[in-house]
Amino acid sequence: MKSGLKLHLGCGNKVLPEFLNYDANPVSAAVVPWEAGQPLLDPATRQPLPDDGAELVVAHHLIEHIPHDGPRETAWFAFWAECWRVLRVGGMLDVVTPHGDSIWAWSDPGHVRAIFPETFIFIRADAYIAARNDPTNPMSPYEPRCNFAVNITLVPGPAQRMDGKVDRIANIHAQLTKLPLPPGYPREGRGG
Repeated sequence: MKSGLKLHLGCGNKVLPEFLNYDANPVSAAVVPWEAGQPLLDPATRQPLPDDGAELVVAHHLIEHIPHDGPRETAWFAFWAECWRVLRVGGMLDVVTPHGDSIWAWSDPGHVRAIFPETFIFIRADAYIAARNDPTNPMSPYEPRCNFAVNITLVPGPAQRMDGKVDRIANIHAQLTKLPLPPGYPREGRGG
């Protein structure tokens, strides 16, 4: 089987060999300029990457930086939809982010949102379908165009604090596997 693309989003100065590396502030010509929520472009053609062509997308310490930009949070939902678009079915989106209860969730001034394991329900199409059939379900109406199986690991400290204490849980490691959109789910999401 032919190997698919590997993407490293929000790479900073950690450029990974054999990956296409993307960042809002490229540190070298090897990094493609990109903002979360924007289309992922092929660096050679400057055209959007093909649908279903990537086997792995790595986004470590990125999602907590995706800005709030309006009532529908288009950058947030567009980020998930774009990752889903470029991944092939069964492809993996590997995410690491500070746990919302960790001191580092808000200590970094660049963080604009706290992430909890429950945050990942908003990228599962089955959760939106269930919400449509249950008026007491608190799901938002966004329905982004994506669907992932979610496997979460809570990563214990050491998230050392200034007071010498150590956070019980430092990070969330989420491995998200692309699933097809289920029947009855909108082909064009309302939120991205």
